Amino acid sequence: MIATLPLKRKIGFVASGGAAKAACFHMGVALALQRKGFSFRSGLARDAGPLLHNGREIEVLVGSSAGAFACAMITSGYPLDDIYRSFLRERNARFPTLSYGDMLNPNVFDTLMRFLPRLPKSFKMRGMDSLEALVQTLFSANGFYSTRNLEKFLRKQVLPSNRFKDLAAEFYAVTTTLDRPGRLICGPRSLADVQRPGYYYDAETQYTDYVEISHAAAASMSLPPIFKPYPLRTEDGVVYCFDGEIRRTLSTHVAKDAGCDLIIVSYTHHPYHYREDVGSLIDFGIPSILVQAIYQLIESRIQNAKETHDMKKMVLSEIQAFAKRHNMSAEAATELMQILTQKLNFKPDVDYLFINPSSREEDLFFADHFNLSPKSMEKIAESGFRSAIRVLKDYSFTFEQPAASPSRSGPSARPSA
Repeated sequence: MIATLPLKRKIGFVASGGAAKAACFHMGVALALQRKGFSFRSGLARDAGPLLHNGREIEVLVGSSAGAFACAMITSGYPLDDIYRSFLRERNARFPTLSYGDMLNPNVFDTLMRFLPRLPKSFKMRGMDSLEALVQTLFSANGFYSTRNLEKFLRKQVLPSNRFKDLAAEFYAVTTTLDRPGRLICGPRSLADVQRPGYYYDAETQYTDYVEISHAAAASMSLPPIFKPYPLRTEDGVVYCFDGEIRRTLSTHVAKDAGCDLIIVSYTHHPYHYREDVGSLIDFGIPSILVQAIYQLIESRIQNAKETHDMKKMVLSEIQAFAKRHNMSAEAATELMQILTQKLNFKPDVDYLFINPSSREEDLFFADHFNLSPKSMEKIAESGFRSAIRVLKDYSFTFEQPAASPSRSGPSARPSA
C-alpha cells in the first residue's frame, strides 16, 4: 500500500552511530534520497541561496557518534558523489580521503602520563579485595584510541567553517556527558533558545552554540572503551563527553523541535536473524555475540519509541472521536487537543521515515565497523542505498498540495547506479 505524504514545510535527517560502517551506510542513504529528488542544504550560509520550500530540501541534520561525522561531511558543501568517490579512493576524488591514522589515534601517551601516577589512588578508592577491583585498577586507561585526529581531519580538510551558525544547514551533534548523566547537544541553538514552550527540554538535556563543530563531532564519536572521552570547552568550562547514543538512541526530538514535519531516520542497528546457511552466533565468538546484544538493546529502544509515538497518536484520535460523539464544542475540543499535544510532546503533523537494513541485508551485521577498504565501504554504502530505496518506494511524495494535519507513521543497487 502506497502512503501519500503531503508537501512538507521542513525536512530533517537523523543519523545514528555505528563507526565507519554507519557513516558509509548513511552516505548510501543520502545518495538514494538524492536519487529520489531530495537535496541536502550544505556549505556556508553566506554562499547558499534562499530556502526552496519545495518539500525536497533537507535543511536540518542531527547526528550521533558516526552519524555526527556523516552529517558533518554532508553539510560541508562537497557534492555527495565526490564524498562517495573518496570512499572508493578514486584518483579524481575532490573530497579528502579518510585514513586509518585519522580514525584510530592510539591513546598511549595519555594513558602513561595521566593514569600511571593515579594507580595508588585508584587502588585506595576501589580496594583490592576482589578480582574485579584488581582488573579495574590494572585496566585504568580511559580508552584505547583518541578522536583527536578525526577532529583535525574535519577541521582542516572538510568543514568550510567550524561554527555551526555559519553553515547553511541546521546541524546538531549529540553527545553524552561523562561526569553527570545527561546529554549536551551542540549546534546553532543555545540553551536559552530551547527553554520555551514547544521544545523538549529537561534538566538532563543541555544545548550549546559555544562548541565548535569538529570538537562536537569528535566528542560524539568517542565510543568507550575504544575511544577515550573527549573534553569540550563550553561556556561553563571543560566538560568531558562521549558517544552521543549512550543516553538516548536516535535524538529525533531535536529535528522535531527545530520545526521539521518530515524526519528521515537512518540507522544500522539491525540484529542478526537466524539463517540456515549462516548458523548460530554461538559459533562466531564473543565479538558477534556482543554486537548482537548491543543491537538488540538499541532495536528495543527504537521500537519502544515507535510504539510510544503510535500510542500517543491513537489516544489523541480516540479523544477527538469522544469529543465528537458527545457534541463537545469545537473551541473546547481544540483547546483540549492543544493541551494534550503539548503535555505529551506530540506534533500530529510530523511524519517519520525509518531507514535501516532489512532481514535480507544480514551480511551487513558481520561487516567490520572500522574497515576503510574501498571494497568494504562500497558494499556498505550500497546496502544503505538499497535500504533507502526499499522504504521510499512505499511513499508517494506530493510536493504540490499544502501540508495536512493528520500524520502517517512510516515503516521502519549501487549508489551510483
